[in-house]
Amino acid sequence: MNTKNVVLAILSTIVKVAVIILVLMFIYKAAIKAYDFGYAVFDDKPMSEAPGREVTVSITTGKSVKEIGEILESKGLVKNATIFYVQNLLSSYKDELQPGMYTLNTSMTPTEMMNVMAGSEEETEEEE
Repeated sequence: MNTKNVVLAILSTIVKVAVIILVLMFIYKAAIKAYDFGYAVFDDKPMSEAPGREVTVSITTGKSVKEIGEILESKGLVKNATIFYVQNLLSSYKDELQPGMYTLNTSMTPTEMMNVMAGSEEETEEEE
């Protein structure tokens, strides 16, 4: 009987250690993902180097920032729509993106794109 108790105690300890290791691995992986996401939000880099590629984007009335991000992602202007959404939430352009037809470039940063879509920067087509 004593041997049985010792074996059960050892197995119980092994299971507890395995669970602790799994929890620590989960926390580590979640921390890495959270860091990468946070870094991407504050890393305001363009998709490509200048001169880039010009892309025309049509933003219709009623589009949410998330939907605008999905359009920009599908056109190759931003890496991730969710990151664009969070960048917009944290920027001075929150709730300022306007519907319209925009010519954006892959060498523009997300902040520069928001600047154009918020109407803060005049379109070059209007100036010509």
